[in-house]
Amino acid sequence: MIDQIQVREMTEEELQTLLRYSPTFKSRLSRLWEAGDDLILGTGSLSLVIAAVWFLLAWVVRLSTDLDIGWGSQHRETALIVITIGSFVTFAFILSGGGALSGVDQQAVSQDLEGRLATVSEYKITEVAALEEPEHGAYFFFLRTSDDRVYATFDFGSKEVAIAGANSSQSQFVPKSRLLLSRAKKSGVLVGEEFRGEALAFEVVGLMTSETEHWPQTGEFLDIPWMKIERTFRA
Repeated sequence: MIDQIQVREMTEEELQTLLRYSPTFKSRLSRLWEAGDDLILGTGSLSLVIAAVWFLLAWVVRLSTDLDIGWGSQHRETALIVITIGSFVTFAFILSGGGALSGVDQQAVSQDLEGRLATVSEYKITEVAALEEPEHGAYFFFLRTSDDRVYATFDFGSKEVAIAGANSSQSQFVPKSRLLLSRAKKSGVLVGEEFRGEALAFEVVGLMTSETEHWPQTGEFLDIPWMKIERTFRA
């Protein structure tokens, strides 16, 4: 149950968030900058896979002919450069896709950028649990609402704290008894998340599963009962 709904003009910060979902060159560059580690890791991983396929093909060709197209080839350096650049461009295209790749209506986003209106919904939070993602130790929060829905949100601040070498618990993120979600009126894109009221105690109940494809999207309500959260996402 939503306790309260209101429509208001977006803040400048909310507009900047919405811009990340627009298909402009600037917004794509912004998403690439935010991707950071994922872009580097993705480029490296894809390069290794392509290189492995290349070496396998070179070995097969060498068995049947005297042609060396592998590591001993005079074109080795060129091939490595092409593989690396190709991998980078591929992952850059994927990671910069943002709203277009996640199914967001680009026309509705454009209308929201022009209209600048947000719908703010307020929820009462009754319970909080957190799971720790295995790579950095950052927190994924699961919030139970008064009508027994489950909202998932990732604490990016805890990731920054962990990368800096400190404990994730030093993050400034504090879940509270009232959750306000701001969404662009036409597209429904989540542009703001704010907590108010009393701070709620929470427990880090374990590690997230390493199968990241099964992780929830931050800022979404889950079709999973509260009692099954640990069973679903815990390692």
